Amino acid sequence: MIDDIAFQLAKFDVLGKHLRLSASSKCFTATFEKKPYAFRKKMTIFVKVVFGFNFLLFLGGMTSVSYLQEVGRFQCGDVTVTFGEDIWENAWVVGVDGELTNLVLVYSYFNGVYKQNGSTHDGRPVYQELRKNYGEGDFETKVPAKIMYCASEGAWVFTHENIRKSNKAVQESPCHWLLRYPETEAYDLMDVSSGPWEIWLGVIKHGAIMDIKCNGCNDDTDCNLNGVCSEDWTCHCTTADYYGTHCELERPCPRLIGETSNASWSFKYSRDCGYLLEYDRPLYTLRNDETYTFTNDTEEAVLNEEDIVNLVFTGSRWFARRYIGGKKLTPDQVEYRAIEYHAFWDNKYGSTENIAISEPTTRSYPVGVDFYRIGEVGEQYGPFGVLYPMQEPPGRGALRCDKNVAFDDGYSWTFTHCNKNSTSS
Repeated sequence: MIDDIAFQLAKFDVLGKHLRLSASSKCFTATFEKKPYAFRKKMTIFVKVVFGFNFLLFLGGMTSVSYLQEVGRFQCGDVTVTFGEDIWENAWVVGVDGELTNLVLVYSYFNGVYKQNGSTHDGRPVYQELRKNYGEGDFETKVPAKIMYCASEGAWVFTHENIRKSNKAVQESPCHWLLRYPETEAYDLMDVSSGPWEIWLGVIKHGAIMDIKCNGCNDDTDCNLNGVCSEDWTCHCTTADYYGTHCELERPCPRLIGETSNASWSFKYSRDCGYLLEYDRPLYTLRNDETYTFTNDTEEAVLNEEDIVNLVFTGSRWFARRYIGGKKLTPDQVEYRAIEYHAFWDNKYGSTENIAISEPTTRSYPVGVDFYRIGEVGEQYGPFGVLYPMQEPPGRGALRCDKNVAFDDGYSWTFTHCNKNSTSS
């Protein structure tokens, strides 16, 4: 086939007039003059140099592409992870003293943004959990969870180095996986983003939810038509009515009022960081200091003059939580604690400071969501304790939006990516 191609090229006068005439003749004889040895030697060296150059160029290109693929350059840089409502009631957690202790693990507490941390594991990039304050910055005082490929499992896994399946000396995967995708050789995390996953709840449960969404965009529809997909492939919200990585969250209500009480809640504002966010939702603070009647019509918790009560989002549920001595904290301490907040590692439930809990919700503020007063807690009760409904009938919701209020203290609804560190606390 190669000689046929050369013959056609000769006929088209690509290889010179002499070969064109020879190829066009019915019968021809062509005699090629033997080149001198010096010329042939130079040509041999030239061909070898060209071949070597092309080989090195090809090898360098392949090496560069392989390296960039391994470190995740061609993959999504950061993702938003959303777990289902699975709860492991007897998780074994390594404490600060190195001892194992039993805690209730609500997987949705690990919802949020995970970003490539620049390292690799078994030839794939590692995604590391970021702070819950608008997914901005690395934790300073908490060990983050990770999503990575584990060769011993032959699969992508969700893991945390301080959470174990057992307190016994048993042979466990070196990755200490908590969720595991079926066996795969996929290099790209997005190839396994839709599951199904296996989850550890004391035993293996199949079909668990772990939704993984790339925080990049291809067009404006990826920004829910509430923003534009910019040149850096990220969404820039064009209206103040929506925010979030894909402009998917509605601007929250600035003031909440209890349906069956006089409780009034407003945004927690920081002088340096703007409105404080937890899991991309605003932190609300109780406004009336004398009594706290969010529990129900017949009970009220009297606040100490140094206490505060906040409504805080924990990944899928809202908690009403009393902070003992919260008013003693300086503004810098309040900001730093909010920025370093993590619903699991701050042990947000099972604590006597928790007053109420909501149903799961994805909304940006807790209106139209049913709440439950947290009663007795203990091994004989559910993972959240005894839950007493705070609204009648179900579905009414415990809070409503005060539409007569725009934004407290004259502040506009803006976010500052606050990355305050411990030197500021």
